[in-house]
Amino acid sequence: YTLNLLKLPWLSTTVKLTTYQNFYPKSFDIETKKIVEEPLHLSYHTAEVNLKGPVFYKIFNLRGGKLKHIFEPKVDFKYSTQISDEDYSKLVKFDRTDFPQYSVLGFGFTTRLLYKKNDSEESPREILSYTASQKYYFEPEQAGMRIPIFETKEYPEFSELSNSLRISPAKHVSLNLSLSYNYYLRQFQRINATLSLTDKEGIVSGKLGYSSYKNPYLSPNFYFNRDMINGSARLKIPGFPVELNGGISYDITTNEFRYGSAIAQIDYQCMKFNLEFKVYSNRFGTYSQFRFGFSLGEMGAVSDLMGGNRP
Repeated sequence: YTLNLLKLPWLSTTVKLTTYQNFYPKSFDIETKKIVEEPLHLSYHTAEVNLKGPVFYKIFNLRGGKLKHIFEPKVDFKYSTQISDEDYSKLVKFDRTDFPQYSVLGFGFTTRLLYKKNDSEESPREILSYTASQKYYFEPEQAGMRIPIFETKEYPEFSELSNSLRISPAKHVSLNLSLSYNYYLRQFQRINATLSLTDKEGIVSGKLGYSSYKNPYLSPNFYFNRDMINGSARLKIPGFPVELNGGISYDITTNEFRYGSAIAQIDYQCMKFNLEFKVYSNRFGTYSQFRFGFSLGEMGAVSDLMGGNRP
């Protein structure tokens, strides 16, 4: 059940009440250490309060246009009832959805810059956006699925500090940067940076990105603890019936290519041909794939079979 307590342009508050009734046909026997044919019922409830605002803004008059600065704080609180330790020990854990809810307090803010030219009829364009957020766990063990930090063997009460920055100096150009800092290990847990050119009507578009991930709850040799470089590009010349797309993924940690693709799309009359070549590489080996296909579209009556004008 969700209720909007306040819905103002500068302030909004939402209350959400949820009940969870989970039924499992099997459970885990603590004594025999085996899964048995004994059903398990877990029941717990949550209450959430989401507060966004108050929103502050200021407009600056520039020579060629106007600049609007917006500041939006946000607070989220969720309280969850708990199940007994006995029932928890009987639960067969498969993934995160099998773990009960927990109480948490989230807080953060978003600040944005919007720009509009004086002679423009378009909507203001966002040129910068920055968000910082963090969470406090009232039940740290359950928040981390009862898995402590690998090095310190502690359950963190605070989540990593998440930061995201988006800069858009031009209409179709943007730089996205996200960082997650772990206070307990004094290091960045996640780093993602992407430079994008997203002009769909332009001749060239694409993305170039870098990512780094370190899981603090598992061994440093964890397979997905790695640094990667990813890129994609599209080439479409106006009036030319061929569109080319390509992508690549390179593993900096192991100095290996993980993925590569080359795709050609050809439009001829009412037919569209697709040629694809892809190469995948993982810990089990390297695999290649080639595909060819075609589709029909824009069918209609024409004066001659080879593509004359429609009558």
